[in-house]
Formats: sequence, C-alpha cells, structure tokens
Amino acid sequence: MRHKRHTYNAITPGIRYSFILLELFYMATGAILITFAVLWKLSYGPNIRSLVLTPRLLLSGFDTQIYYVAKKWLSAHATFIVVTTILLLCLGATIWFETLEEQSTYGAEWKEYDDATKAMIQDKLQCCGWQDVQTYTPSNYCNEQSVSDNSIDIFIFFATIILIQAINVEERYRKIEEKHAGVDRALRMQYV
Repeated sequence: MRHKRHTYNAITPGIRYSFILLELFYMATGAILITFAVLWKLSYGPNIRSLVLTPRLLLSGFDTQIYYVAKKWLSAHATFIVVTTILLLCLGATIWFETLEEQSTYGAEWKEYDDATKAMIQDKLQCCGWQDVQTYTPSNYCNEQSVSDNSIDIFIFFATIILIQAINVEERYRKIEEKHAGVDRALRMQYV
C-alpha cells in the first residue's frame, strides 16, 4: 500500500523567506555587535568613551555572540536566541546600574588616571576635577584653581547686590505707604 503524499504544506515560501530574512537581520546585528566591540577595543585608551566602556564590558559583547555560532539545530538556535537576549538585557542592566553609582564607581578610576588623561577629560567635558575642584589637574580648561574658586564669589556677590536692591525697593514702598496714610496699594502694585 502506497502512502499518500499530503498536498498541504505548512511551511509556505512566505514563512521560509521571512525566517531567512529575520535570520539575516539577526546575524547582521551580531556582526554589528562584534564590529563595534572590536572598534571600541581598538580605540580604548585616554578618551571619554573609555570611562564607561571598560574592557570587561567590551569582552562581554564578544561572549554574547559566541553562543550564536555554537549551535546548528533550529530548536537549540531558538533557545540560544532567548539566552542571548537575556544576556544582553543583563549586560544593559549592569551598565545602567553602574551609571547610577557613577561617582563611587568612577571616582576610584579617576584617582588612578595619569595627569594627561585627567587633563584630556577636563578639556573635553569643560569641567575641573571629579566631584569638586580639589581633585582637578591643571589643563587648558582648568589652568588655575583660583578661577573656579573665584567664580562662586562672583555669583554670591551678585546675589547679595540683588538682595540689597530688593530690600531698598521694599523700604521705599513702605515709606510711600506711610506717607499716603495706610494705602497699601503701592506695595501691591510692585508685585503686579
């Protein structure tokens, strides 16, 4: 007895082509991840990106893509897509939580940098020091500590002048009010 061949085919060309297209996209994202990890690893050094992208994080980009190449079967492939996604979410969460504790995490690294690296960071970010001006290194942007120390003095001076002027204006309106026998309309008109 001959087996009848089913004419019904659940795997249509549309499903097959969409799977192939999505696989190509997935492989392209893996290649992009590896490419950026290699480029960033090559450019690792005294630059701003090196503050956040530590060698440990760069190597984890390679680790997540090794899982993709390791399996050949479709069911294992789907499992490793889920595993890779979870690993990428963990990596993203790790980076995010590290940025929440930026001052304590990178404060220790700031102390280990040499003066040239600190000066480069200060020039690019236009700041002086890590958390305050006590940890600054002389650079093009921060050539003297007295500049940053005196800037707060200038702001306090202007705030004091503004406060004195506001007190003088209030006193003036009080005198006008007393002169016009209790008509407090002049004081209210100042704030209209």
